[in-house]
Amino acid sequence: MFKTEIQSYVNNLRRRLSSALRPGIGMSFNVLPAEDGGGVIEVRLGPGLRNQDNFAPPFPTLNSAVISIDQTAIGGDLRNVIFGGTNVIMEEDGRIILIKDNNKKEWSDEAAEKDFKFIRRPPEGVL
Repeated sequence: MFKTEIQSYVNNLRRRLSSALRPGIGMSFNVLPAEDGGGVIEVRLGPGLRNQDNFAPPFPTLNSAVISIDQTAIGGDLRNVIFGGTNVIMEEDGRIILIKDNNKKEWSDEAAEKDFKFIRRPPEGVL
């Protein structure tokens, strides 16, 4: 996935999230792209948080990017998990983690809108 496509997705998601936040709440995006396509995006929201985007060097695989983050939703040997589409994890510490495959549709403005709606109002029974 090219950095420009990921940055465009991040910008579109940030724009939508900011419309739902109180003034003074900042957003930090930590982007972990994968050479084989896709990537992981960690979003932190908080008062006084500086709005910034951090891009890690590309990981060899999407799975290695997922393994590198601190998350509690998926256990076991993550090397053999197949991630498809967009997977959203809402961690207890307030982080939002998006695991996205290499399908260009998952990085579109329409995907940012869909992901925002899911984050804002998850389907019943998800949380």
